[in-house]
Amino acid sequence: MITGDHAGTAAAIGAQIGLANPHRVLTGADLDKLDAAQLALEVADVDIFARTSPEHKLRLVTALQADGLSVAMTGDGVNDAPSLNSNLWGDDAFPAVT
Repeated sequence: MITGDHAGTAAAIGAQIGLANPHRVLTGADLDKLDAAQLALEVADVDIFARTSPEHKLRLVTALQADGLSVAMTGDGVNDAPSLNSNLWGDDAFPAVT
């Protein structure tokens, strides 16, 4: 789960939806400290990424795909377009918004 929400909110939602490790959350600030190799290791173990910017989301989608995973994403604004554009299963929640 990749969200712009606060880590606590993301962890609570992760627990509600049954993610394997809802209490391990990486934030956008954490992601900024990781190089590509470190990020590749983290995406294999972490289920929740919080306080992410559009740039973080794109980086995560790319890392997940590089790990051989299919990525489904939805977005609620134009700032999600790069990440939506980079995956096969993107679905913009508001396609008519310009």
